[in-house]
Amino acid sequence: MSDEKNPVVTGEQETEEQAVLQADPEEPAAQAEDAGGPGADELDDEFDDDEYESRHAEVDYGRVEFSYETREADVLDGVEISDRKNRVDAHRNFQLLGVFVVIWMFWGDLFKNNGTQTLVSWVMVIAALALLFLILKFPANNNRKYAARLKEHSPRFELAATRDGIDVREGGGKYYIAFSGSCSVYDYKGVYAICYDKNKVVAVPKNQLDEATAERFCGVLRQGLGDRFEKVAEDTRRPLFGKRK
Repeated sequence: MSDEKNPVVTGEQETEEQAVLQADPEEPAAQAEDAGGPGADELDDEFDDDEYESRHAEVDYGRVEFSYETREADVLDGVEISDRKNRVDAHRNFQLLGVFVVIWMFWGDLFKNNGTQTLVSWVMVIAALALLFLILKFPANNNRKYAARLKEHSPRFELAATRDGIDVREGGGKYYIAFSGSCSVYDYKGVYAICYDKNKVVAVPKNQLDEATAERFCGVLRQGLGDRFEKVAEDTRRPLFGKRK
């Protein structure tokens, strides 16, 4: 009975078990590596990203100075993203809705012989249509005129950026844009749009900066603005009314 419960292990069997264990000495290490599971690489990547951000924050980019030529297309790109962030399209849509309400209110009396009421209806509808035309066309024309004036009066911009703000010299004048204020910068289309004081914008063209200067400039913006330096994709959606500039 004791032999059946505790079988005797012969020397030959012991040798075979040792051979199996020694057949693949790296197997325990491989199993330990697999124990990390599918998320192990992701954790490593997150650690690497955090380490990169930490090193990036410690870099002193100093003072980044450069200049660029003013071009109307770049100015219009900067104005476009500024208007988009200020929700100009949404405000315009509310204005258009009000115009359509006025037209709807007086449209029914246009072709009735109601004397003074018919005349008033015609005046209101014509005025509403004129206002509709101005709402749809004025912003785009105004932006183009602004870009043309800026190119004429300030053909060249000179910027000096630090982590605290940007010194701007243009058109014979100079001013300072502090990062501690309401300043935000958007990487949009072909420009870095520096938006400040609600509706003012300086559009820095990417293709007029060399690679080293662009890298240092972006580094300064990240350090000084944090989340307020944002890359924005082009909006391909059609607006509710009118055409996108």
